[in-house]
Order: sequence, then structure tokens, then C-alpha cells
Amino acid sequence: MQSQSSQPPQDRRHGDRRNGDRRVAGGEHSGPTLTVMIVDDETLVRSALAALLRKEPGIEIVAQPADIDAAAQAANGHKPDIILFDPLADASVETVAEEIGQLLEASPESKTIVLSNREDAAFARAVLFAGAVGYMLTREDPEDLLKAILRASKGHPSVSPTIAILIAQADTQNGDGDLTDREKEVLQLVALGHTSNEIAAQLFLSARTVESHRANMIRKLGVENRAGLVRYALDNDLVS
Repeated sequence: MQSQSSQPPQDRRHGDRRNGDRRVAGGEHSGPTLTVMIVDDETLVRSALAALLRKEPGIEIVAQPADIDAAAQAANGHKPDIILFDPLADASVETVAEEIGQLLEASPESKTIVLSNREDAAFARAVLFAGAVGYMLTREDPEDLLKAILRASKGHPSVSPTIAILIAQADTQNGDGDLTDREKEVLQLVALGHTSNEIAAQLFLSARTVESHRANMIRKLGVENRAGLVRYALDNDLVS
């Protein structure tokens, strides 16, 4: 006669929570195992990344698709916490943005980090605007990638230092980046402490539209929250 156990089955997506916290060396990750999917057309790159990440006790590799269609299918099936996506080297900005959209549609809760050798501020900005939470150069130290994975798991963006500098330089040259006149108006009022409802009333907009403008500005300017918008406005003399 087989003995029956009252223990709950293991949650395959997040590991066995009864074993306690799992830690990622790249940061103080305490919690369930992070599930990661690697998307790259080169087998050696996928294998090398998987071998690197498998050394971390807090990370589980759940899939290694070679193309975007297989990646979308795998993302839909596994719902990974993190997707490491290395687009084709000759893919256009529009194509990469569409592919990120496919991944988000397949698994909306997954956090996508783009891995690339393109040191291009405009490309990186477009990738982040499309929905990725990170942009890391492939030449970065593995420890930096682990830190990016940890930050992404918490919903925080991560950008390679080289790219962050290029974006900052582009913003300095272009003034307020790609903000529209309406977004600048909203930003000024946000910096002055007005609520979304107050801004909506002053600009004859709906509160939902104001929130949409604010979300777009957060993505465009690479800040994390309302406080980041206020700091940006003050640093760039957008309010008096």
C-alpha cells in the first residue's frame, strides 16, 4: 500500500517554495526560483548563456528557442519570469519592436531584457519604448547581466552603462528628447505637484489620457516613477 503525502505539489514555474529563499549571486534575490527563457538564433550563444545561468541556484532555464515564432509559443506555454532576447543582428528597429510585442502578447507578465551588440541610443530607446525592461550589451560582464535579471524580476529597468551615457548625451543634444508639446505641458504640471485629475481639468483632458502621457514620458525619459519625472523637469529647467 502506497503512503499518501499531504505535501502540496511543487510549483514548477517558481520552484519548491518549501525549500526557502533562493539567492542569485548578481544581487540579493530572496524568493522563489526565477524562470528564464533564452531567445537567440545561435546555438552556441544559447548554450553558453544557459550554462552561465544554471550556475546560479536561484535561476531555472525553461526554454531556449532559436526564433521569434518558437519563442512566442514557448513564452505562452512556460510564462517565464524573464526573457533574454537577442534579436537578429540585421533586424530593423521596427522588426525588433514587433517581436517584443509578440513576446508580451504571449506572456504579458514576463520581463524582457534585450541583449545586443548595438551601441545605439536610438535603437535602445525604441526597444525600451516597445516594452522591454532592459537593454544589455553582449560584451558586459556576466555579473551585470545577473544584476539586470534581478532588477527586471522586480520590475525595474536596466540599461548598460555605455548605453545609458549615449542616451543621456542624446537627450542633452535634443533638449527634452522626444517629448511632445502636450507631454511637456503635463510634465510641468506634474513637477508642480498637480494630481492627474487636476492636470486633466486644466488641460481639458481625461484623467486616463493624463496617465497615458505620464506613462509614455516615464518610458521615453528612462525614469522609474513620478519622482523621476519631477527630478528630470527640475534638472532641465522645465519649471520655474
